[in-house]
Amino acid sequence: PVALDVIRAIYEVGGKPYVYEDATAADLEGARVLYHPERSPDSFAIPPRYRPHAAILEDLPFAPVSVCTFGPPARMQALVEHLRHNLTAELSIIQSGSHAYWGVEVFAQGVSKRLGLEMVAARLDVDQEEIMAIGDHFNDLEMIEWAGIGVAMGNALKEVQEIADYITGSQDDDGVAQAIDRFIL
Repeated sequence: PVALDVIRAIYEVGGKPYVYEDATAADLEGARVLYHPERSPDSFAIPPRYRPHAAILEDLPFAPVSVCTFGPPARMQALVEHLRHNLTAELSIIQSGSHAYWGVEVFAQGVSKRLGLEMVAARLDVDQEEIMAIGDHFNDLEMIEWAGIGVAMGNALKEVQEIADYITGSQDDDGVAQAIDRFIL
């Protein structure tokens, strides 16, 4: 029911909702992604993984792991505010993308890149202080703050640059390679 509320909110702001299923196999086709057939899908939404679902506003054929949409930052930021004020607090609303094209992904509460990084570090027995995290958008904030070395890309949002330990070059200037050279090699 919460996923359907998110889908309807996305649709109401003119967005294109994409509903993700948990993977049932190791390959890319192991999970389905549904979209509304009345909204033309973005160029990446091609069959067989991406499938139109005419009843996407009323029902879903599986329990989704996430719902997302992409669009202009102003429209996506308005959607985030709407979701935060009108839906349960038991959601993780994650924003990502570029300055021109914004993504909003909705997961169960607690899902984040930081959690993923913590889990990998624990599995590999790597200390937090030995981890470098690099990012450029809101979805990277917690991860950058948690890592032993938090790096913001030169083209990162202002909020990301403000919390980072170091600001590297931009995406166009091989900023990731610069950070690896400086802190790893």
